[in-house]
Amino acid sequence: MPWRNVFSIWSNLLDQLCADFRYLDKSAMARFKGDRTKLIAYIAETHDLTLREAEAALEEWVTVKVVGMLKTNRSGQHQLNLMRSA
Repeated sequence: MPWRNVFSIWSNLLDQLCADFRYLDKSAMARFKGDRTKLIAYIAETHDLTLREAEAALEEWVTVKVVGMLKTNRSGQHQLNLMRSA
């Protein structure tokens, strides 16, 4: 999924991202405003990961969580499904 799509729903993702990456601080996350490079560095720092490991973890999270939160309506536009997945 292109990062610009993630960025477009950034404010909706903060709670879920902080819940799934438990050492993230939501106030720190708000400063990043969807900046992927800074977010990867922050995940690496707070979760004792290398940058590559943090990038892989974030990409997996986006694939599993974000793509699952987006659904396409009949006109082909993405809509956000805010129901949390189990």
